[in-house]
Amino acid sequence: MSSILEPGQIEASAVMPPFLHLPPGNLFAARAVRLEQLAAGNALGQYLQLVARLCLVQQRLVDNPPSPLPVVEQR
Repeated sequence: MSSILEPGQIEASAVMPPFLHLPPGNLFAARAVRLEQLAAGNALGQYLQLVARLCLVQQRLVDNPPSPLPVVEQR
């Protein structure tokens, strides 16, 4: 059963912004290093190196995001 909120409850909930847990800025670089370490002597070494390279590309995109494409107005 729902209840009616009192004025103090409404104001308190409006002040609290949502909290977002962002990953660390070097997440993909750290993954790439770890994957390269795991690749040495592993039967899946070439695959792990490929994924490590993909992580480096992801890190480059996080560090230097591409410019947004222009918006074309349709009439």
